[in-house]
Amino acid sequence: MTALFPVKALVSNANFTPDELKNLRLLLQQHGATLCEIESPECVFVVKSFFGVCYSNCLSVFRVDLEELEITLTYQDEFARLKIKGQPIYGASLFYDLVRLKEPLPATAGSSLFNRVFKGIVVCCSGMLSSEKEVIHQKVCWMSGSFNKDFLGRETHLVVGPAGTTTDKYKAAAGRGMKIVTAAWVHDCFRDQILHPVEGYRVPPFEGLWFSISNIQSAELRDKIDQTAVANGARFTDYLHRDCTHLLCDVPSGKKFAGAREWSIPVVRVQWLHDCVVRGMRLDETPYLLPDAAGDLPDAAVTATPPKTKKRKTKSVPTPGLEDKLAALEAQLAEQQAVLASRNAELAEAQSVIAQLKRAAAHHHRETSATIKIKLEHAQQQTHRFEDLRAEHAEVSATLKACEEELSALKLRRDELSAKLEEIQDASLCIICLSCPRAIAVVRSAASAATPPTTKKRKTKSGEPEAEPIKSCG
Repeated sequence: MTALFPVKALVSNANFTPDELKNLRLLLQQHGATLCEIESPECVFVVKSFFGVCYSNCLSVFRVDLEELEITLTYQDEFARLKIKGQPIYGASLFYDLVRLKEPLPATAGSSLFNRVFKGIVVCCSGMLSSEKEVIHQKVCWMSGSFNKDFLGRETHLVVGPAGTTTDKYKAAAGRGMKIVTAAWVHDCFRDQILHPVEGYRVPPFEGLWFSISNIQSAELRDKIDQTAVANGARFTDYLHRDCTHLLCDVPSGKKFAGAREWSIPVVRVQWLHDCVVRGMRLDETPYLLPDAAGDLPDAAVTATPPKTKKRKTKSVPTPGLEDKLAALEAQLAEQQAVLASRNAELAEAQSVIAQLKRAAAHHHRETSATIKIKLEHAQQQTHRFEDLRAEHAEVSATLKACEEELSALKLRRDELSAKLEEIQDASLCIICLSCPRAIAVVRSAASAATPPTTKKRKTKSGEPEAEPIKSCG
């Protein structure tokens, strides 16, 4: 079987259950991976989560010096630390997907892959901040998708921010029938590691737009248009002002119409609103634009009348009939300013809390570093003490062995002396017995009984002794 993962892999211990960790290690080994225990430039990192503490390995912590350990503690996000090292980082779910599809590990030098959820998906962003685009870009690439900064027409999804429905990218995507979603779709897919349907993440067609209406006489119809616009993401105002993005009007006349022309606000028919709601996206306004006005009809709902001569910024003088409305607008403005002041106060408080948290984190980091230094010094002292005790143990063992050898020699000497003492006692007993006449008699009797009788030698005529019997003394 061809090895799908011919790499050296260092598997994270964080966030895995023991069974998950065991199964993942077995899967990697079965498909050609070599498991590592410490960090090295040749290994790739396998993690379960791409944020937070996603990598922890006790061996890699205890095998670094104190300076490296302090640097490691500086990173609250371990994924950021591994990312800075420039080595590949893979999600555990990626390997299960590759085994299921029988595909090898993609060659992504220095990059990171979390899973294959966005395989074949091409994403483009519109109407959001650069920092938000960068987050979307990273998550799309981590899920094996592609990201285009510019709209090229090959995209499958357009991710739209709060002001995305007013951009050219949105209009082009809507004209092609492309799937248009909010940023929450990408975040939820990344969090849950599945491809969510886009139906629950579609962008309201009027997100970020501000409507006003003119020449609609029926109050019931005006209320219905208001409710429809607000329900689909728009804001609605009875007074035309420069912040309005569209004027809904079926008759090209009136002061609102003239003001919209002066301020370059698109004037569209009400049918455009209904068609956008039916299609579920903002349609191009060009087919719905009204022609120029044939004449002006009275319309008292304009906050400021555009000048008919030169385009200069002049202060408009309100007519007596608009004083109440202007007072209401000023009250709304004062209310909005109060809300803004309250938001600024909350922002200042939040910044203060963030500063306190930063100081607390720095203090905690210093305390943690000092504690680690103390523990390392204590461990070194314990190590030295252990070495001293081991040396003392060896010395005592040698002394004990010498004592045992000396004791064995003393035992042998004791046995020799005991044998000699027995000999001396026997000799003494013999001496005592021989000094006693009765004992001597007993000894002689025992000796005669133990030896055969012999003849006493006598001299013959020839001068040679002749043997004659010896009588026993007993």
